[in-house]
Amino acid sequence: MLLNKELVELNCNVHPLDGLASTTRKALGIRDRAKNIPSNVYGKDCRAANFIYCFSKLRYKASSGDPAGFKLFLDRSGLRQGILPRYVGNRLHVLFHSAGIIYSLKESFTTYLKKYCTATQIRLSLLGDLSNSDIMVQVQVLGLFGKVLTGPWMRLFYKNPEQKRHLEMVPYMKGCLNYLHELSADPSKLLEDSDDAFGVPIAADNVYLALKKDPAAESFPDIVKCVCSAMLATLRRQLAPYIDGRFSQPTPSMLSQTSSAPLNNIAAERILGMFDALSRKAPNATVGFVDSKVKAAMNGTLKYVMEKGQLVKQQMLQYAIKRAPVISKERKDRHKENLSAAQERQTLKAQQRDATARRKVEKDVKALLIKEDHAGILEKVDAGSHSFVSSLLSGTVPSSSFLHVWDVDGEDTTFRGTVCGFKVVRKIRSLLIDYAAEKGGGTRSTVTLSEIVTDTIMGDLVVINASMEDEYREDMELQR
Repeated sequence: MLLNKELVELNCNVHPLDGLASTTRKALGIRDRAKNIPSNVYGKDCRAANFIYCFSKLRYKASSGDPAGFKLFLDRSGLRQGILPRYVGNRLHVLFHSAGIIYSLKESFTTYLKKYCTATQIRLSLLGDLSNSDIMVQVQVLGLFGKVLTGPWMRLFYKNPEQKRHLEMVPYMKGCLNYLHELSADPSKLLEDSDDAFGVPIAADNVYLALKKDPAAESFPDIVKCVCSAMLATLRRQLAPYIDGRFSQPTPSMLSQTSSAPLNNIAAERILGMFDALSRKAPNATVGFVDSKVKAAMNGTLKYVMEKGQLVKQQMLQYAIKRAPVISKERKDRHKENLSAAQERQTLKAQQRDATARRKVEKDVKALLIKEDHAGILEKVDAGSHSFVSSLLSGTVPSSSFLHVWDVDGEDTTFRGTVCGFKVVRKIRSLLIDYAAEKGGGTRSTVTLSEIVTDTIMGDLVVINASMEDEYREDMELQR
């Protein structure tokens, strides 16, 4: 519950097509490997998907394909330039649509590849797979599913010609699953039936007639069952709330409650596209301004206001004038809060990086101390600290004091330190140091030699020279 309102989570009913394409390719790939189906086309996908993708490369990819020759072939054959879309394996209906186009024009494509294609490697690979009966049956089956299921699904759930409400589509989803069950039991229905998965007659265009013209091959039933099984598993998983969940038997109140919900989220993607276009058009505009323009365009705000009477319009305008600065201030304050939080995260990450670097340096210092490689340690120390570190390594108390930065309650605090002796704690060589804070107070601490050397290398410990001593005394006098 949010603001005393019940939130109802609904799914986009177009995106299951992505899942259908993905699982179909995966299932056919498993079958290809199990039956050791040969192919001349390289790829990690199933044989049919590799074959279709190779045709797309031939049409669109200049480096390895033959786009110019392919377009000339299409013109010569009286076909549209965009008849074969760019292949995106699991993008909605593309796989199934492309399979139908390629299968229906396989004789023409064979002629083009033999006589006109200039892309030698792809030409030979495609010709080899065009003569492979199993691969062509896979392409035929994918094309038929494009006609009986994925294409009708796009028309029903994307175009929504009858303007159905979201939950009014539940019977269609259940009908689709029943159709797949029947098809899995009797694969011949895919060639014999003239209605699609939703009971609508299929348009007898050239592609559909070509897909049904060839008789069922020996591998046809096996491939149909393989695809049906993959699609059923996907739809049961993705449509679970609609098939046997809380939306499976929508009541009148549920239909009313969800009446404003679209069947898909394409509108949301359209909004993001509009926001991106407006942001590019006016790069200096604030997010709030662009956001308001998008909302006004998508919600029909201006049309709604113009339909009101003059008095109501004036009241709306006055309210907007008063309310706008308040919203603007809230957005600015929220932006400052977000910016502050981002800076804190950035600082924390920087500290973590520093800590990681420090651990690495200290590890190297400890290794050099064990080896008694004093020269290797001095190579890492700057010239101003050479004498100080050299004295510590040789066991001599240095005469110089130093400024040492410590992290106290999350803040860097500088202490003035003086080495007053050495001490061995658990076989680890340590220093006795008297510390005095800049703001008063002091203490004697025991710090390991490796830590002091590491802090010197990292810049957290600075040896005080004569000029720094004078400046330090002046600062202390001013503080007093």
